[in-house]
Amino acid sequence: MAEYEAPEQKRDFRVGGTGGGVKDLLKGFKRWGDEQEALSKRNPFNRDYDPSLCSHKKGEDGYGEPVGLTKQRGEKAKNHVYKEIICLLGHVKSLCTAQQDGLYCTFKQIFDRYVKISDKVVGILLRARKYRFIDFEGEMLWQRQDDDVRIYLLSDIETAKNKLGLKE
Repeated sequence: MAEYEAPEQKRDFRVGGTGGGVKDLLKGFKRWGDEQEALSKRNPFNRDYDPSLCSHKKGEDGYGEPVGLTKQRGEKAKNHVYKEIICLLGHVKSLCTAQQDGLYCTFKQIFDRYVKISDKVVGILLRARKYRFIDFEGEMLWQRQDDDVRIYLLSDIETAKNKLGLKE
């Protein structure tokens, strides 16, 4: 059986691309050590952690802002919700009847149709009301209890798309 050989770790300790020498090797090693020490001072799980070195302080601009994949996932989720709002508005518009007090339909009509598409009917209705695309009485809608609640359409689909920033 062959002996285990650790993989080689190649680090460049040379300074300024010079040919080498012990002094250059020591300078490169010192530079690498300083970089590692600076990193360890920013690591909250390290005993040398220095909170004053954190890039953002609480209350400053940029504090708590998502970056990288978290930001991408958030944007994707936001766009998905916006598309669901637009879809819901299309269904509400097709169900609405024009009366003197505006275009409206009942919660039961929306629930019966839209629940086949998405199980988030009430959540999307609340989000659409937040953006003032629709309006209804009360804070929450419950199946059967609020079947006769009128849901008023306040905005058309194109206006909603523009307000949400959708290009489709």
